[in-house]
Amino acid sequence: MTEEAPAEAIKNVKPKDWYPRPFQKLCDQDAPFQTQESQDDKALARLRPQQPTRYQDLIINTLINATNWGKSKNTVQSISYSLKQLNQNADLKNPEHVKAYLANCKVCNATKTKLCFAYNWFCKTNNIQWTKPTYKWERKIPLIPTTESVNKIISATNKRYATIFTILAETGLEARARGK
Repeated sequence: MTEEAPAEAIKNVKPKDWYPRPFQKLCDQDAPFQTQESQDDKALARLRPQQPTRYQDLIINTLINATNWGKSKNTVQSISYSLKQLNQNADLKNPEHVKAYLANCKVCNATKTKLCFAYNWFCKTNNIQWTKPTYKWERKIPLIPTTESVNKIISATNKRYATIFTILAETGLEARARGK
């Protein structure tokens, strides 16, 4: 058995093996993707298979590297989703372009941190130099209902929940504290 070079081994890996489950069917390039109804009825139009992305080989290489480093399946799926999102909106080989996209995108700082984490894996795997920006998470102010809205909720529920909600409202307990 001959050993393949790492670049050739990456080409032999099908993208559907490394993408999250919703994308696995769309990434199957052996046959066009069809819905169950279109196979049965032949009346519905077939869905287009997903086109390969610009840096699909580099993204797959990054996902293989993350798996080899012992990252969990959910983490690898999160990296895959984040890199696809970045790939659609920015040039992955240009770190300054990615930073500009992150600075201007209208998402919360937690999402920006997740995108930075995924792109950091991409840069580390593909030997791209970049300095990871830091984002502080903003704590959201909790929604505290007024007494009037609490009374409306209590009057709209059945007897069982009305009793529970009344006790919670009168004592000021949260639902989590009631169970303890």
